[in-house]
Amino acid sequence: MPSWWKITLAFVVGAVVTAVVLPPVLKLLGFGVGGVIAKSCASLVQGLIGNVPLGHWFAVATSAGATGTAPWKWCIIGGAVAVYAAWDLF
Repeated sequence: MPSWWKITLAFVVGAVVTAVVLPPVLKLLGFGVGGVIAKSCASLVQGLIGNVPLGHWFAVATSAGATGTAPWKWCIIGGAVAVYAAWDLF
């Protein structure tokens, strides 16, 4: 059974890595400061989705790209994934 501090460390590292890595990745995908960048992967997906409802993952990604920050919920998911991935290492 892993100790609580190892689980906490894995979670924090996963959340921080998500917060640092996600904004540049979103920009590469086409979520820019001014919204969706023309002729990008994001613009292709938006064309396939059509009208994007409030709270949709695409709307959250657009907002995150515009602000240059990772959504806190996605950081929580990143931390949880890190704990799951590192579980056998404990």
